[in-house]
Amino acid sequence: MNAHSKARRWATLLALLPLIAACGGGSGEMSMSNANATGARFSQTMTITFNGYGLDQGVEAWVEGPCTDLATVGVAATVAQFTCVVGGLGPIVVGLAGKDGGTRLGSLRVEIPVPRVVLGVTDGTRSGSLIVEVDPVAAPLSATRFLANVNSGFYAASVFHRVVQRIGILGGGYGVGTDEALVAKELKLPDLPVERSTLSNLRGTLAMYRDGDLVAPNSMFLINTVDNPQFDFGTGDEGFTVFGRVVEGLAIMDEVAAVPVHDAPIQGGFPDVPVTAVRISSAAQVR
Repeated sequence: MNAHSKARRWATLLALLPLIAACGGGSGEMSMSNANATGARFSQTMTITFNGYGLDQGVEAWVEGPCTDLATVGVAATVAQFTCVVGGLGPIVVGLAGKDGGTRLGSLRVEIPVPRVVLGVTDGTRSGSLIVEVDPVAAPLSATRFLANVNSGFYAASVFHRVVQRIGILGGGYGVGTDEALVAKELKLPDLPVERSTLSNLRGTLAMYRDGDLVAPNSMFLINTVDNPQFDFGTGDEGFTVFGRVVEGLAIMDEVAAVPVHDAPIQGGFPDVPVTAVRISSAAQVR
């Protein structure tokens, strides 16, 4: 090998040294090569996975933005995994650093979108879907409760137990038994305090429902099939808190609003119960 070839070889090796060090190759130092996140949705637990080298020498995660309850899942030489609970919209930055305030190794920026839920609806012969956009900024308590009920499976296999003409559709509180009779669903969560929303009860919006005695809202919700300004909050605490709106499936909503109902009070002691049960066959948070 001539002197020119040797010089060119050493120049190439020297150029590669920074890259080798950055990857942790041969240096024994901690480094992060990449990161990814799953479950990046409002009200859900997000899992962040960091890949790198020498991570078992001692690393910890840090977070900037609305993600709380940061916890370590596990740390090995080439991978470290953490979780946190998403409590807001917009950007969240999660990073990795050496323990006890050590050097920051890198970070991942995640954008949390406005939540959406898909409700599957069927009466046994016809089926469709309502896509609901949930607003945790205007009504954080109500939005969080609705999403919790969706993600726990509470709304799946429930029914729209009342369809009030020129008012709206009520759901989230009842299922049906083997004889098609209404069966109240018990939610083992505390009632919500009254939450005043600036959103109006317009056609296509969803609001937490309280009955005529204005009991605290819990799981039942109203889909307004027409504009219902009489349900908006005034100076007192009488009102229904709007927390979302149907963004796709208004035609399905109108079909449900037109189903035949019993005029006289029957099951549960209230009128407007559909003659044929209209089921919520599925409920899923899709973003």
